[in-house]
Amino acid sequence: MNQSSNETDVPPRDAVAPGAIDLADMLRGLRRRRGRVLWPTLAAVALTAVALHFVPPTYTAGARVLLESGDAYFTGPGAQPVQPAPALDAAAVASQVHLLTSGDVARRAIAKLGLDKLREFDPLVGGGDIGFLTRLEVVFGLARNPVELTPADRVATAFAKKLSVFALPASRVIEVDFSSKDPALAAAGADAVADVFIESLKRAKRDEAKAAADWLGAKVAQLRRETDAADRDVLALRAASGLLAGANSTTAPAQQVAELATRLAAARAAQAESEAKAKQVRALLAAGRAADAPGIVDDPALRAAVDR
Repeated sequence: MNQSSNETDVPPRDAVAPGAIDLADMLRGLRRRRGRVLWPTLAAVALTAVALHFVPPTYTAGARVLLESGDAYFTGPGAQPVQPAPALDAAAVASQVHLLTSGDVARRAIAKLGLDKLREFDPLVGGGDIGFLTRLEVVFGLARNPVELTPADRVATAFAKKLSVFALPASRVIEVDFSSKDPALAAAGADAVADVFIESLKRAKRDEAKAAADWLGAKVAQLRRETDAADRDVLALRAASGLLAGANSTTAPAQQVAELATRLAAARAAQAESEAKAKQVRALLAAGRAADAPGIVDDPALRAAVDR
């Protein structure tokens, strides 16, 4: 009965459905071939451990750049005061990322950090060798032979491999990551790239402001010339019309009229005074008191005439 029961519980090999996975056969096959799987795996683990032991660690440092838009009030002829700048869109942020990875920024950062003197970026500095791993990459076509490159190209290629620039999602912040075997150099590299990029933006703003200042200077000089020409035309018109300005910004005819009015007022005052004296003298003469007439006492000729 037990034997019959066992035969019922374990289905025969022919009873397995076509295409189904027979776990028992798979386990038996793995046990038979465990040496072929185990030993290569152990060898790969050992080689990886040895490689990691001899390969120096790599450090990565990061810096972040916040993008802000700004416009000058005048950028060229006909420019007007601008409204507050709109927020940068994704395309503008992506464009700044491309600028951060440009060759100009790389050259400035390399020169600032002096990377062309380090074997990490140029293995041939000081008669060095490219190394075993690099030779393997060259043999398998994974990298160009550094010997065939110029020193500047070797440093630029190594710099580009160690630099990673990307925009943070839903923001105007750009992450700048730089890797190096030296942690201090990794931090300095990230900061240098960010500083060079920011300086390039400032330089662009300064150039824009200088261009605006040059345009404004030329515009002011042109307006000054036009103003001088207009002043000359006005003076010519005044000279032709007899309206030249004199003292106190008055014209010659106005000055003449003012002088004549002054002389007329003085003459009228003298006439009124003379008439008043004549009236008084006539009254004194009529009263027989000619000697008391005003002016006679002080005037010897009149007094002599009265005495006679």
